[in-house]
Amino acid sequence: MANQFRSRGYRPIQKLKVILAGLQVAVITDFSVAYKVILSVPVLGGAFLFRQWVDVSLILLAMGLMLISELFNSAILSLNFLGCLGQD
Repeated sequence: MANQFRSRGYRPIQKLKVILAGLQVAVITDFSVAYKVILSVPVLGGAFLFRQWVDVSLILLAMGLMLISELFNSAILSLNFLGCLGQD
């Protein structure tokens, strides 16, 4: 019975699937995430096309920080909403 809860090792593909599923939910459900991703992808493609590697890395960094901040914001709003439900 204890073996059922034991870690089965490092699975990077499974972790990547979970990350992409969370990103898909964030883009579909939150408009602020969707328009930022949609606007930054063509800019990233243009920088990659013109081989501006510093720009590509900075755009990827900015996109990552934006996604992290939006997900934290969504989590905080969800917790705030749950906290308000208990105060009726």
